Amino acid sequence: MNNHLLSTRWLIPSGIVFYTSTIIGILLMTSIITLDTVILEVSIPNLFKLDDPLVGHNQTWIKNNWMDEILGFLLSFSGLIHGFSAESDEDEYANFLRFQALKWSLVINYSLLTLISVFVYGLAYWQVILISMYSVLVTFVVWFRISIIRHRR
Repeated sequence: MNNHLLSTRWLIPSGIVFYTSTIIGILLMTSIITLDTVILEVSIPNLFKLDDPLVGHNQTWIKNNWMDEILGFLLSFSGLIHGFSAESDEDEYANFLRFQALKWSLVINYSLLTLISVFVYGLAYWQVILISMYSVLVTFVVWFRISIIRHRR
């Protein structure tokens, strides 16, 4: 059966990175921990040169702490690998469960996003959009893992 999934050997390492970065992301969102403790500040070019009071007025180079970008990359990349790695006992039903998890993840997240677009404005809306970028992937992986655990019982 050719199902275009990644090798089973990526399942555990990607799961460790994914769940760890998800927990760190939740702790950062709730301000339990901050990125100020780990500083990876790098000067980068300000490509858009917007007049932003937070960055500085029309600066060519800005300083940025890259920890949030690294965390976002780890969460996205490891989540995709973890979600699309084959199970050790992969069969048609596991493919069905993966499809169902992806379907319901999209339905739930975009339904919530539609409601939030009507009722939330300003900077809070921006935060919701940022959370929404990752919530589709997190919901898919968690839903799929729970479905697989239920199926194996």
